[in-house]
Amino acid sequence: MSRAPHFGVAVLVLGAFSASAKPASLSLAWSTPPDADCPTDTAVVSQVRELRGTLELAPTTGPAEVSATARVSLDAESQRWVAEVDTRSAERVGHRRLEADSCGQAAEVVAVVLSLALAEREEVARATPPPPFVEPPSRPVALTVSAQATGRAGVWPRAQPGFGGALGVRWWRWHLELAAFSGLGQQVAASGRSANVSTPLIGDLSLCVAAVQYGRLELSPCASVSAAWLRATGVGVDTPLTGSAPWLSIAAGAALRVRVWGTLWVVVQGAVGPALLRPQLAFEDTGTLYRVPTVTGRGSGGLELRF
Repeated sequence: MSRAPHFGVAVLVLGAFSASAKPASLSLAWSTPPDADCPTDTAVVSQVRELRGTLELAPTTGPAEVSATARVSLDAESQRWVAEVDTRSAERVGHRRLEADSCGQAAEVVAVVLSLALAEREEVARATPPPPFVEPPSRPVALTVSAQATGRAGVWPRAQPGFGGALGVRWWRWHLELAAFSGLGQQVAASGRSANVSTPLIGDLSLCVAAVQYGRLELSPCASVSAAWLRATGVGVDTPLTGSAPWLSIAAGAALRVRVWGTLWVVVQGAVGPALLRPQLAFEDTGTLYRVPTVTGRGSGGLELRF
C-alpha cells in the first residue's frame, strides 16, 4: 500500500532586525515523497533563516507577503531530484524548476529561491514610503450644547454681563446655533426722572463656517441675528407705568474653538453690528429718557460639547 506524500505548511515572519526594514512574512507549502529521506518544512525554513542572516521568527496572523509552494519528487528516468517552486507576492508571480542530486540538495535550492523572494519583497518595502497618517473625518452631522458667560453693550445704557446656553447643529464645516442669555436690569435716570429697564431673555441665532481648521483649533467667521423684548417701568412717579418694545440687531463676528479633550471644546466668540429696531424710553412731560444705540456688540465664552 502506498503512503501519501509528506505535506507541510509553515507560516512565518522572516526579516532582519533593522529600523529601516519591515520583516516580510512567508507562507510555505512543502511536499515530498513519503518514503524519501527529505528535510521537513521546518528544516527548509531554518535554511532560509541561515541565508537571510540574523532574522526574527514569529507567527503571523495576517496574510503572508510571500506565499510559496514547493514540490520535490524523484525523476524516474534521470534519477535526479526535481523541485518545482511557485512563489507569489504583491510584485510578481514566479515559477522555478530545479534539479539536484539528492532531496537534501533540492531543499537547499528551494531555500535559496525563497530567500531571494523575501529579499526582493523587503527591498520593495524599504523603497516604498509608508502612507501619510490621515485623521479620520469627523461625522458630517453633530449636535452641540454649550454653557456660556456673555457681555453685551448697546442694549442697556451700560454694558451688561449675562449667562446662558446654546443648542447647535454642525454639518461638515457649518455650524447653526441658537443661544439664549439672561440679562440683569438697570436703572436709567435723566432730568429728575428714572426708570428700570430689563430684558428677561436675549436670543442669538448665528451661522458660522470653520474657515480654518488646524489640529485642535477652529476659527470661524459668523453672521448672527439677535432679538429681545425690552421692558421699562417708571420710578418715582405718582402713577408708574410699564411699557415694552422689541429690539432687533444683526451682527458679524468670529468664533474661536479649541478642543481640550474628546468632544469638549472651549468657545470664545464676539460680534458687532447695527440695531434694526431701537426702542426708546420716554416720559410724557420730559420726553425721551433713553434710546437704544445704533451699534451693538457682544462677546461670550464657555464650554461646548459635541454629540
